[in-house]
Amino acid sequence: MNNTTYRIERSPISRAVVCFYGIEGEDVYSNLLPVTIWWHKAPSEELPIFDTGNISIGSLTLAASILAHHFGETGQPLADASQSLRHLVEFAKEILATQQLGCGEFYLLTTEVINEWLQMKTASRAAEIPVPDPTFE
Repeated sequence: MNNTTYRIERSPISRAVVCFYGIEGEDVYSNLLPVTIWWHKAPSEELPIFDTGNISIGSLTLAASILAHHFGETGQPLADASQSLRHLVEFAKEILATQQLGCGEFYLLTTEVINEWLQMKTASRAAEIPVPDPTFE
């Protein structure tokens, strides 16, 4: 897996949130992260803008787009069983909603941070699975 850095920033002019990314060795401004469709979008429905620092359609869309890129699920609407959708709400709440941005501010998010978060979530889910009592008959 490539080491990717995502630069999430709020424009000082429009206040819109954009996300750029760079793969190891590239400038972080090398690529603009495309919006990933994670809901059943009507053809006439406009795409939402990214957001961060809250739980909203914009932060959920940013979460879906980052996770789809991370898992290699870009280029089409996400399937119901995709890894991106499985982690979408928790990632938006635990990672993106905690990052407040003022005009002209940015933060960096790396694949290392995403992988550590995913490992933590996997471990906590495994701990929640009940283990059968071998003495029970």
